[in-house]
Order: sequence, then C-alpha cells, then structure tokens
Amino acid sequence: LLQYYVEQSIAFFGTSGKDRLSPLEQDIYTYLSENIADVAQNGGTTTFVNEEFGSYHNVKLQWTNTELGYESIPNSDDTANQIMELFSAQFDFDKIIDALLHDNPLNCYWLDKTTSVYYKISISLSGMRDGYGNVIITSAAINKVEFDFPVSDAYETDSDELSVNGEIVKLWAKCNEELEETALYAYENYTDTYSRLLYFKDYICDKTHYNHSAADGGNFAADATPWQIIGVFDPDNTAGVVCEGYSKTFQQLCDKLNSYDDSFICYTVTGLMDGGTGAGLHMWNIVNLDGENYIADITNCDSGTIGQNGELFMACADGSVNSGYNVNIDGYNIAFSYDEATLLLFDNDVLEISDTEYPEKSDEPDTPVIPDEPDPPVIPDEPDPPVVPDEPDQPGIGDITNSGAVSADVNWTADDTDSDGVADRITVNGSGDMPDFDDY
Repeated sequence: LLQYYVEQSIAFFGTSGKDRLSPLEQDIYTYLSENIADVAQNGGTTTFVNEEFGSYHNVKLQWTNTELGYESIPNSDDTANQIMELFSAQFDFDKIIDALLHDNPLNCYWLDKTTSVYYKISISLSGMRDGYGNVIITSAAINKVEFDFPVSDAYETDSDELSVNGEIVKLWAKCNEELEETALYAYENYTDTYSRLLYFKDYICDKTHYNHSAADGGNFAADATPWQIIGVFDPDNTAGVVCEGYSKTFQQLCDKLNSYDDSFICYTVTGLMDGGTGAGLHMWNIVNLDGENYIADITNCDSGTIGQNGELFMACADGSVNSGYNVNIDGYNIAFSYDEATLLLFDNDVLEISDTEYPEKSDEPDTPVIPDEPDPPVIPDEPDPPVVPDEPDQPGIGDITNSGAVSADVNWTADDTDSDGVADRITVNGSGDMPDFDDY
C-alpha cells in the first residue's frame, strides 16, 4: 500500500515530547495539554487565554523604551511586531505543538492539522509626561497570550472552527475505554510481551481496514477521522483509516500496556516507504524489546498487504539510520527511510534497527491463558455387589454320561426327566463306604 499522512513532524509518543523541551516550553506545554485534554473529554472552545505567563520559568514579558531603541515607544503595528519577535524568541512554539501532538494523539483527534495553530499577545503601554507635558512611553508589557487551535470540520460546533461539538466526546470516551480494556486484556491473558504486542497487531487489523480513498487525496480538514485513533473505534467510520490511524492506535495501546508491562518501549516515526507498489509518505512504529529495535508496520500487516503474514511485524532489517532500512519479503524489497523531522527528534539508539530476527518470531507465540474448568465433583463408586459363592459342582450332573460306576461296589444312574440335557435325579446303588463326591 502507498501510505498517506498529513505532512507534519509526528514522531514522539513512546518517549515523552515534553522531556525534550526547555523549562519554559514545558510550562507552556503543560498549560496547553491540560486544556486540550479538557476539550477532548468535554468539547467546547479551543481558544485558550493565558494570563499567568509571568509565573513561568525565566520568561520576559516587559521591555523598556531603551531596550526597544526608542525615546518613546510608538503605539504601532511595528512595535507590536517587534515585541512579538522578542517574546517568541524565548521558546520554540512549533516544537511545543509537535510534542503535544505526539504525546497526546488521542486527545488531539479534533485538531485540524492542515492549518496552523497560532497565538497572539495583548500589549499594554505605560509611561510619563516630560517637563513639557508630552507623554513619553517608557515600557511595553505583555499581559495575556491567546492560543487558538483550529477544529476539523467534522468535529466543529455549528461551523465554529474554534469549538468542538460536545456530542463527539462520547465517541472519545468509548475509544479511550476500549483502549484501556484491550491493554489490560493483553496483559492478563498473555504471559510475554511479544505475544501481547502480537495481539495488538491482530486486534487493530481485525478492527479496521485501509482507507484507499483518504490515502488517494482525502479531505483532512473536512473529516480527520481516517487519520485518527478515533477512526478505528468509530462504528460509523466504515471507510477505515490510513497509516496514521494504524500506528497511533498501536502506540496508544503500547503506552497503556506500559502501565502493567514496562519491559519494552514503542516509538512512532515518519518518513517514506518504498515497496512493490511504489513510494509514499508513511508512519510506522519502532519497538524496543530485549535491547533491540524492530520495525512494526501495522498498516502493512493487514490482509491484502505485502506483510499480511507478519513479515513486517517486529521485523529486522538491513541498512542504516541515514541510508534507510530494507526488508526482503519473497524477493520484494521494502524500504523504509526516516524524514528530516524524525532524524532531528530521535537519537540513533532509537532509530537503529536490528539485523537479526526477533527470536520468538520463529516460535509459536503464547496462546491466551484460559483458566481450567474446575474438576467435576467426585462421585463415589457404587459398592461392589456381595460375592455369592458358586454352588459346588455335583458329580455326574449334566456333564457326564447318564450311568457309571463310582467303585467296584457302588453304581449310579442319572435320570433326565425333562430332556434338557441336565440330570434331574441320581440314583446310587451299592454297599460299602461312599466316596467323597468332591473328588469327582
């Protein structure tokens, strides 16, 4: 499949984007992430007004006329632009937004990434009168900062691009709940990490399918669902998702599993994939397990794709970070290369892929641990019936001829009165000691 994602540096998730920010950037990040989470869960305005910047780390919000190069600061657009430049130079706003997107993919489902997130400042001027009564503006200060996050059309409230429809949050809640339940199920029912991750892969591929229409030029601004985790869980989204939906969902499941199993780390990266069907922008995952990194391209593990038999799940590869990596599948070369944003944001120890297959790929993974059925109650055996001893054999009855001699002085005759082949009566004639019939 040729993949498609909105061209923006999406690369964090597994490692916290916040950790890569300066103290001031982390303050701004925390403020925005709290507001984004509130909107995701409750809907409402996506305009966030901050009047507490003065409490943030080492931030400068006020400048004198001397610092600005004026005798008296003019009240003009040029002054506003100058102060905005000085204020913005203290932090990297794009880096903050990248970190927010990458650390909070589920909460950012409503964001329209085809347009810019922007901020604006409010400035107050102050000064004094000189000896001639003229007003001299000696100070310019920022008193509040407003952040505006545009909303995808499908999630807007009454065509308001800065407000999220409250109804959509019900789907967010369902999605989050199912992610939690799925991660917990994997932890409780599989005994090793590899099998848990394999379960996530199968779960996602069973849950959704690839959206070719969106990949071929869908309108992200009109409906961002195919690019979002929420698209995997939306029952009304029968069209499926693109690579962002697959990889973000896998990442989110891994992040939730890390609450129970911290033996691995999952990362999400972007770049180009070049396979048997051509090249295209792509998003995929890297999993670090047992000290090695492996490719996990969940999109191309789905049915009908080049890796549908698991060849691109926990895959080893040949190559390097800078030149890219290659996976050979039945003679087809599948190439993965990182984009500039990924190379800037991650160290080589994250991006280097193992050239040796993960050991458990050669073995059958664990099956779910299903509790044994309780043993049925033990029912005691019926006691054996009492042993009735056999009647002792009687000589000459039924199994010998019907006459004979026991001794020289004793004769006997057997009578079969009912003709059933068994003697009914024995007549013994003679004198002397009678022998013991048990001997016969």
